[in-house]
Order: sequence, then C-alpha cells, then structure tokens
Amino acid sequence: RVVMPIEDIDKRLVGVTGRRLKNDMPNKWMHRPRNLHTGWVLTGLGRNLEEVRAKNEVIVVEGIFDCVRVWDCGLKHVCTPIGTFFTEEHEQELYKAGVTQLVIGLDNDPAGRNGTRKMIERLKYKFDITVLNLPEGKDPCDCTCEELLEVYNTRLLVHEWYEKYGKEKERL
Repeated sequence: RVVMPIEDIDKRLVGVTGRRLKNDMPNKWMHRPRNLHTGWVLTGLGRNLEEVRAKNEVIVVEGIFDCVRVWDCGLKHVCTPIGTFFTEEHEQELYKAGVTQLVIGLDNDPAGRNGTRKMIERLKYKFDITVLNLPEGKDPCDCTCEELLEVYNTRLLVHEWYEKYGKEKERL
C-alpha cells in the first residue's frame, strides 16, 4: 500500500490512509485508526493554509491522490474531505481558514457530480462557488497538468455547471 497522512487544519496527524497497489489485495482504501471519522477534517487545508489564504480560495477535490496531483501542477491551494461527502464540520474548517471562494473539483463521474450537487446546495449562499469541468469520467489525478490548468482557468459558474449536468441526482 501507498500510505498518506491525514492532517487537520492545525497540521496535526490524525490518521493515515493506505491505497492498495494490486487488485488482489483486500480493501482498496484502508484508514487508520480503524475508527477514524474523516467527516471533520479537510486533508491538505492545514498544510496549504498559506496558499489558501493568499488566494482567498480553496480547491476541494475528492481524494488524497487528487489533492497531490493538483498541488504538483502548481495549484497549491487545495484540500480534500476524502470522498464526495461534505459535512457541516468541513464547512466550519473553511470558515476557520478564512475562505470565501470555493472551487469544487470532484471527479467527473456520476458519484462526483452528485457530490458536487450536494456541495453546491449546502454552500451556495455561504461561498462564491465555481466548478472544475474535468473531462468526462476523469479524476484530477487522471489529468495532465496542462488539462488541470486549463479546467482551472476555464472553471464554470454554478449556473453554467447546472446547464451542462443538470440539478437532478444521477443514478449510480
């Protein structure tokens, strides 16, 4: 497994996640400690807080490897809730960081688009929101740096994203 740290906004190590390297291993992802609830931590927010505050913006992606890829491509104001769910505690972490502009960069698949819809509904009156229009079926970690920078520079306003993908939940 490749093991990555899970840190809170104060850069404290609260757990680790491991991704299997081979399909013959059980459990694609494994979090430790076993009872780790990731619904209160935005991994990367503490580590990237200086960049987030300098831009007054944060890019929220689905997974740790997406976060690493976006960061590697020069967009260092990035974090992840580790999944498509976004909780009230995540929202509080953004307030604590002083964020007012939110870029949603969840995967462009049905689960990611459904997560994007939920985030928009939860946060539409609380942050200025734009959405990355990733290529169909792609995660940020599947994209080249050129693709990521292009979708970042041409991100969609919420109404544009709704025009393209609709407001209704998709079947998985």
